[in-house]
Amino acid sequence: MSTKYPPRLPGKGDLPVKKVEFPDESKAADSVCTWIISTGTNCGVDKAVGEAVREGQVMSWISKKEQVRAPIGIGITTWGYVKNFQDLVGKKNKGQGCYPAKYYVFPAVQLDKPVSLDPHHTHFLLVDDGTIFPHGRDMPGCDIAFRAKLEQAMITPRSAQNGLETNLKIPVVKVCIEGGMDTILATKEAVVVKIPVVVCEGTGGAADLIALAKNGKIEDFNIKEEIKRVFHISEDHSMIPKLIEALNFIAQHGSMITVFNMSDDEQVGLDFALFKALLKCKPVPFKIQLQLTMSWNRVDVAKSIFEGHTGLLLDDVYEFVTKSLRENRVYFLKLFLEKGVIMNKYLTVEMLSDLYKNEQENNKYVRKLVREVGNSRELNSVILDHVSSIIRSLTGAPLYQINESELKGELERPFTDLFLWAILGSRMDLAEFLWEGIEDQVCSAIVALRMFLSMSEKEKDPNVQLKLLDNSRKFEMLAVNLIDECFETNEKLAQRMVRIPHQLWSGMNTLQIAADSKSEDFISRPCAQAALKNVWMDGIGCSSWKVLLALIFPPLLLVIFYEKDCAPKSTSDKVLRFYNAPVSKYFGGLITYVLWLFLFSYVLIFNFESRPSFWENILFGWICTLIIEEIRQFVILKKFETCYKKVHQWMRSDWKWVNVLMLTLACVGYGLHWSSRMTEIAKGFFCASCFLSYVRLLRIYAVNNYLGPKIVMIKQMITELLYFLSILLVFMIGYGVATQSLLFPKQKTVAEAIAGVFYMPYLQILGVLFLDIYTEGKLEDCSNDPDNNQHPCPEKHPLVIILLVIYQLVGRILLLNLLIAIFSFVFGEIQSKADKIWKYERCALVMEYADRPTLAAPFNVVEHIYMVIKWLYRKSAGKQQSVNGSSYETDGELKMFEKVCAARYLWKKTNIKSSEVTDNKS
Repeated sequence: MSTKYPPRLPGKGDLPVKKVEFPDESKAADSVCTWIISTGTNCGVDKAVGEAVREGQVMSWISKKEQVRAPIGIGITTWGYVKNFQDLVGKKNKGQGCYPAKYYVFPAVQLDKPVSLDPHHTHFLLVDDGTIFPHGRDMPGCDIAFRAKLEQAMITPRSAQNGLETNLKIPVVKVCIEGGMDTILATKEAVVVKIPVVVCEGTGGAADLIALAKNGKIEDFNIKEEIKRVFHISEDHSMIPKLIEALNFIAQHGSMITVFNMSDDEQVGLDFALFKALLKCKPVPFKIQLQLTMSWNRVDVAKSIFEGHTGLLLDDVYEFVTKSLRENRVYFLKLFLEKGVIMNKYLTVEMLSDLYKNEQENNKYVRKLVREVGNSRELNSVILDHVSSIIRSLTGAPLYQINESELKGELERPFTDLFLWAILGSRMDLAEFLWEGIEDQVCSAIVALRMFLSMSEKEKDPNVQLKLLDNSRKFEMLAVNLIDECFETNEKLAQRMVRIPHQLWSGMNTLQIAADSKSEDFISRPCAQAALKNVWMDGIGCSSWKVLLALIFPPLLLVIFYEKDCAPKSTSDKVLRFYNAPVSKYFGGLITYVLWLFLFSYVLIFNFESRPSFWENILFGWICTLIIEEIRQFVILKKFETCYKKVHQWMRSDWKWVNVLMLTLACVGYGLHWSSRMTEIAKGFFCASCFLSYVRLLRIYAVNNYLGPKIVMIKQMITELLYFLSILLVFMIGYGVATQSLLFPKQKTVAEAIAGVFYMPYLQILGVLFLDIYTEGKLEDCSNDPDNNQHPCPEKHPLVIILLVIYQLVGRILLLNLLIAIFSFVFGEIQSKADKIWKYERCALVMEYADRPTLAAPFNVVEHIYMVIKWLYRKSAGKQQSVNGSSYETDGELKMFEKVCAARYLWKKTNIKSSEVTDNKS
């Protein structure tokens, strides 16, 4: 808040006030509950104080932040010095007062005249000593003594009814800005009762005199001359001895005076001067000092407080750590950590529960998430047990699991727990800071991306949606930049880092979480692509075409070579690794799928009889192996608790829908074919299934960097086409109904009428205009005889031609060109990021074939039987499935590597920001 003080008319003891700005004073008033006491008149500094109070009231009403509180402006002045004070009493009430009082404020200030009260002060205390202006105008008013007693009462602790002290005292600081003779006397009274005073040097008047006295620059022989010069009074003025005495007293007891130079101390800030003065009252306990610094949001002052207290107990700081977390005070939290706060000791189960409880009370989105998990118990017993459920509701996957052992004491991963809490509360600054303390920073950033994306999808407010999307983008860029730093440092360790599973995130690796989060930027990075290539080839050092040739002609396996660091130990190991590599599974599946299409086509064209033939039974058996493979992919989703969530995750890919529809149509067609009367219908189902089977062949193009993006374009264009059809149908149906009723008024058959409404307008869009029907009324094989079952003949109508012209203009010219423009936009948009799209689609293909069985359909049935037998054996023996391989949590080398790279990245990021700030200043 910035306030400019207007000059007031100079009178006796008054000088013009400089136009200066005090932004920090209003900041201090906003950060704590503040009483601002002034004379309360509508002129000079008092008027500026009133304007500041008004702005503070407005800001407290607008702002939703707790730290912005409305200041209270209290005006204390002499009753007889107020202009039109009679209006406050009320003439009809015989001096008994009135409420509300109708008081007119005169904006103009006249020389040697009473002044109106300021309308923006919230309260007034008017002291009456019987003096009426102008009598006694050269003497200080009775309000000075009253204010001194009031301030003394405010700083004195009150006592309870039983005589015990309650420590209920209000810290008081007087601020001297310009001022007249009464200001010097009021300052002396404040020093006597140990009230600190901040003097704004450079504002003129009494403030400059007090500053000179405090700095010891006034000698006895020139005090009188300075007083005469500043206040424009004569040498024999009765107030001069009192002023000299007061200034001498201030010079001798200047410890309670803090001088703030308006020109030299701008970098420090007036709020800092106020805080320093406040600490001069008495020795203030450490907790109170720290509480004040947090209330005033001065972390620089908090640092100096810590430097003066060496033997601190960390328990004394914990409550302020909690406050910094709840209020998103990142700099204070950073300071506490630097001063020795250990998060593992601080963050207990009870503390985290309290944080979530507070978040639920103040965050409607968290309340909504708690309701979604479907538990009606108290929050303290719900939140920690169901944090994973809350995250699952956001991400669709159980990415985070809390061990039951952690619910009994200290948490093992305090930064991660607080990081997730900060994300759920949308505390972006705090989440970024806590992210720096997490071990698996790349993976955690991807998790944050996924959570923010899900939160934006559930949010209805568009402004909040944009903010959440922006937060997700920030964390995605953090993950991208950090993985690039890791890849530049050590390529092999960086690739291992994104491939290794994380026990914390349910055994998923970073690539899997990034793919589920649809993070195209992360997947397209060199590190992710190199890791995917290693997964795809599984150590094979030759090209994909040689792999295909080796599958077709197995003796070529002898020329297949592997990279040095992953070469097989024996020939049998080489054969097993070759056939188990995703690239081999891909080409093996492609070969068998093409053979299956040939068989499908042969059965439909040459071998579709009245009953299923031998080749059709072979075809159906092949289809059954495809169904079994889809069931296997569904069953292996063990990490999802309910069947609904499994289905939701399994059907995320568009190709799964094609598979389900293709296999369902084939099964229905095969079942109907056993009835000789349903042969044609069964063939129709088989034909539709065959068509989808050929469409399914487009999936293999994802591996090609040219054709892959084209498939994405087709899918996006189909989506846009469906939206376009919703517009086209409006015009088509309206035109079809109108022309059908005009051409065939004697239409009786509902089926023919419906066909006419849709069929003819659709063909006219494509260029078949039916002019012989519309213009000449001719139609072959028609009759208007009601006893004849033929189609009725069309009748001429002049309005039909007009409707046809309008329909052609709107349908063919306007709407079709709109569709072309939409397709052009989709093409350009996808083409601009074709490389990212191809890499992301390729990632999904690589992960799909990495989890597939070694043998392709129909031979995979052998592997499926083996899996079932193995599962039954484990069930009967009561054994759990063993998990092979290491995890991120047990790999100390990777942890240290990511820490070093993260520290280097953050150091570079800080240096870049510092250089940008320097450039902006220069």
